[in-house]
Amino acid sequence: MKKSVVIVFFLLTGICISLKAQNRISVNAYGGYVFQNRIELQQYYGYILAAGQYCGSFEFALKPNESIELKHLRQDKRAPLYYYSGGTQANKGDDNISLNYMFLEGNRYFPIHSSVKPYAGLGIGLGIADSKDGDGSLTKFEWECKLGIKLKPPNQYLSNCSHNFKAWPRV
Repeated sequence: MKKSVVIVFFLLTGICISLKAQNRISVNAYGGYVFQNRIELQQYYGYILAAGQYCGSFEFALKPNESIELKHLRQDKRAPLYYYSGGTQANKGDDNISLNYMFLEGNRYFPIHSSVKPYAGLGIGLGIADSKDGDGSLTKFEWECKLGIKLKPPNQYLSNCSHNFKAWPRV
């Protein structure tokens, strides 16, 4: 297992270096806000409370309007759980969790101007919920679809910057 991880790392590093030389790789950083969700479990119900989310990704251009993106998202949250019978909190003082998502995505851009590029994308990956207090973790298959607009400022000094407006639902 460790051997395959090392091989994949060096393969991706080689791709990054060769694509960077051709100016076909971009490093992206995202930030956002995720609203509260109710969850239902066998003996409990609970809430994953609203919190910020941050993300980093590497995007590799395959063609002028198509790319593959390797993305990692993270959220640090509280998730209080309550017993169905009585409604008392089951994990009082032990409700801190982190949610991590890792995706491999395909993106398609639809340029309408040199500085405006709407896009759509679809991705598959893993979602990992981890208790910060050491009570365990859970890993699930995840998928994602997204729509957005990439705006590139016309200023020559900001030509390598872009602003993304996006929305994506996850299951």
